[in-house]
Amino acid sequence: KVVWQRQLGLAVAQEPIAVGDRWYWIDKVGGVWVADRRQIELDKAKAWQAGGDWLANGSDQRAVPGLAVTADGSRVVAYVCTPRSEKIVCRTWTDGQKPTEAEYPLDTVPAGTAVATSDSLLVPCRDGTIREFPFQFARKLPEPLTWREARAGSRAVGHLVLVTPTQLLVTDGLNRLQRWDRTEGKVWRKTTGAFVELTARITTPVVLIQRDGQEQWVCLGDDSGAVSLFDADSLAYVRQWRLSGRITEGPFIRGNRIGCVLDRRVLVWLDPENDLPLWQYELPDADAGGIDTTIVGQPRLVGNRVLITRLDGRFVWLNAETGSPLGEYRLPCQAIPAAAAVPFGPNRAFVPLSDGTFHIVPLGAE
Repeated sequence: KVVWQRQLGLAVAQEPIAVGDRWYWIDKVGGVWVADRRQIELDKAKAWQAGGDWLANGSDQRAVPGLAVTADGSRVVAYVCTPRSEKIVCRTWTDGQKPTEAEYPLDTVPAGTAVATSDSLLVPCRDGTIREFPFQFARKLPEPLTWREARAGSRAVGHLVLVTPTQLLVTDGLNRLQRWDRTEGKVWRKTTGAFVELTARITTPVVLIQRDGQEQWVCLGDDSGAVSLFDADSLAYVRQWRLSGRITEGPFIRGNRIGCVLDRRVLVWLDPENDLPLWQYELPDADAGGIDTTIVGQPRLVGNRVLITRLDGRFVWLNAETGSPLGEYRLPCQAIPAAAAVPFGPNRAFVPLSDGTFHIVPLGAE
């Protein structure tokens, strides 16, 4: 009889979220782990360390977890759905405040990209509905909304992005991006005529590009390998890049640039104001020993350098403007990265490893 069990290491379910000096990860059973730069020594002599804190334990059942952050960046939201028990648990953390936790019944499972408003979590689900779960427990939940086009099928996924507190963009499982608006009664409704249709199925999350003093844009990818840019309010077409490969990570925003990983081996860097890609960087083929050189997760900016994490435990950093390699580092251990390294102070990055430790990657001065 198993009395208890605990996963050693971190099996990451999605990209981490940063709030201030804290990075949050969620594992594949809904456990939430945090690393706080204020509490971890950044001594080169102690580059390989154990640390961080588990804020929430994962489920002992099969689970569908996820992380989101509110639009103002102040609150992290973690959810974990357990299909066997037909429930979802939503937890939130805000620096300096007591965490919240609310449990609700859910007779389906999440299927796509959820978003957090100031007071609730919106989740696209496998049955084609969007469910809304308040952070503070509510006995009665809002009525489910339908996001999925009937022809998309039950295996389609939906992606949500919050443009303003009262404006939402939603994919339909096929090729449409639809605007929804929140009425005075706090009910979300599709806005008639406010949509755009692509020529291929949308397959990536929709990301919002903030532009100082200008209109916001949204960016998404489709199954033809194209990345498209639209005005977030009017959904007017801005531009499109046709990339040579399948989009396996991204699009993601890094400063004023857009990144995409193709076929897990090629990083493409885009300027939203330019019709042509700025540059691309391709990993070498597997070495003589057959070591996998796959890109882990989404590369990050550390200062003016783009840091790529490789599955073989190597890290490569590139000039953010040209894509030229500037340096490389290799883990001094047999563990492999559990997720992409993230910036963790000047000229350093933090990477959780498969054995439950973490490592501080030194990039050197710029």
